[in-house]
Amino acid sequence: MSTNEMSFLLPHFLREGRGKVSVYFSRVYNPVWTNPDGFSWVEALSDEAAIACHVALTPTWSETATFADYVLPMGHSAERHDTHSYETHSGRWLGFRQPIRRVAMDKLGMDYTDSRDANPGEVWEENEFWFELSWRIDPDGELGIR
Repeated sequence: MSTNEMSFLLPHFLREGRGKVSVYFSRVYNPVWTNPDGFSWVEALSDEAAIACHVALTPTWSETATFADYVLPMGHSAERHDTHSYETHSGRWLGFRQPIRRVAMDKLGMDYTDSRDANPGEVWEENEFWFELSWRIDPDGELGIR
């Protein structure tokens, strides 16, 4: 398991036979378009022997999502907690995003269970999704995930 993108290396490793991926989650990442070797990603994402299942977590449809087995909605920047920093100048900074409607509901004393109650559609905050997924994989804690 990896928490960071493998960037352009993953399809090359797979082509060389250096492993296979049972489930690949792409998170707000469009390697088919972004990376200079996008066609190597098309090849890998189209090969079930290399990547058995691809789940795309994305706020927008993309070239990479086209090859996903599942496309799960992820909030746009105004719908999720997130940290971000862009190389815009020679300074160091970190920005923090907050989901606008959820913060407003907090301030107004409105109740909600999770971000799906505050966001349009069925958009979950990513951290809530990962908790729910891990609890469903290991409902009784027997696997040590929960």
